[in-house]
Amino acid sequence: MSRVIEIELEKAWVFRHWLGPDGRTNALSAGEMIGQGVQDMTYGVQFAFRAFDISVDGKYLDYDDKKSLFDKYGVQMVPILYRGPFSKAKVEQFTDGPTTMCDSKVAGTFKGREGIVITPVKERFSSDMSGSGRVILKSVSFAYLERSNGTEFH
Repeated sequence: MSRVIEIELEKAWVFRHWLGPDGRTNALSAGEMIGQGVQDMTYGVQFAFRAFDISVDGKYLDYDDKKSLFDKYGVQMVPILYRGPFSKAKVEQFTDGPTTMCDSKVAGTFKGREGIVITPVKERFSSDMSGSGRVILKSVSFAYLERSNGTEFH
């Protein structure tokens, strides 16, 4: 096992230990696995995990709480591009553009952004949302979808 993967697993163990050393806490962390061999975009790393969400006992944490927790345990988050009022113009502004995961010189052949995930700072639910009703949106970059030799599909 490579040292990079071992370090990521060590962080996950420490994080899990905080969440439930007694085995009674049900925690789910969501994020992106990135790097060589994960998909056609390497982001200049061999292997890494970037978190963007966590639920504890079925309740997703508000942004400031999850950021504090990830920071405390050394779990890197995906880049935050904007925090402020929601608007269609802001979604369009941030969906496309150069990657913010790494320097474009080491990004690989595709140097664009995959897209964005939009969540409220304070968790909320709406009957207008499908599934669980949780307010969370994804806007995928057209350039990402149209790139040559993509290795995953949305």
